[in-house]
Amino acid sequence: MHKGSTYLQIRFRGYIPGNSTMHWIDPRIKLLMLLIVIIGSVVLNSITSVLVLLVFVLVLIPLSGLKLRYILSPLLPFIPFLLLVVVLRLVSGDSGDSNSKVIVRIWKITITESGVLDSILLILRFFSIYNLFILIVSTTRSEDFIKAVESLMHPLQKLKIPVNEFIMVINIAIRFFHILLKEMNRVIKAQVSRGADFNVRKINFFKKLKSMMPLFIPLFVFSIEYTKVMTEVLVSRNYRGGRGRTYYRSLSLIKRDYIFMFLSLTVLGVSIAVKNITDRIITGAVF
Repeated sequence: MHKGSTYLQIRFRGYIPGNSTMHWIDPRIKLLMLLIVIIGSVVLNSITSVLVLLVFVLVLIPLSGLKLRYILSPLLPFIPFLLLVVVLRLVSGDSGDSNSKVIVRIWKITITESGVLDSILLILRFFSIYNLFILIVSTTRSEDFIKAVESLMHPLQKLKIPVNEFIMVINIAIRFFHILLKEMNRVIKAQVSRGADFNVRKINFFKKLKSMMPLFIPLFVFSIEYTKVMTEVLVSRNYRGGRGRTYYRSLSLIKRDYIFMFLSLTVLGVSIAVKNITDRIITGAVF
């Protein structure tokens, strides 16, 4: 097998069976926790506030039985893109604050204090959301995730929103992702045996894109064929949007779930309080 092709083998780390505290938390509570962290990270424009959310997420990692190295390892291929975004944010940080202190000025590139703070805030936001997302994916079965989304969106049915159809789309997309990933690795092996070169370390973008064509075309054809099969299956089984469908195992909240939900809201409240205190200190209102 070609040396460059082995580097292209793609694996997705999904649900990991376990008996930890995070495994037994209701998936609806997990999604609400993720929503709280996302809202807090995006709305609270303060490093200290987002840092509180990140510490909360890091505390949840030991409760999952997973190692931090395992959670961060899938991020390695995306580090160059993340660094590029951080650098762009760093050099453009002075656009929103003309009074910001200049730290470094090289030719037309200016790095200001606000740019550095915005870059740090961007990194903290990313890791807060990313770590919790991977933590939830690794400790939640796909079927439990679907049931949690359906349960949380159930009130929207009163507004005539097709919740059942939306859940079916999510369910098919999740299952198709694993099928497509397996087919991708199979096509890679087949094409490499025929002499294809998938060396993704090539610098030239057009050469890299051309080398990937033997992979993209079979996957596109496979996706179209799979879509036709899924359509025929749904029609043959008289699919009506899932109305009236029941589950063998229903979701139910217990004391542990309420505790974690309370802790999440408490952490969000602490983050807001920390932001207010920080703003007062900066503006001199405390004094």
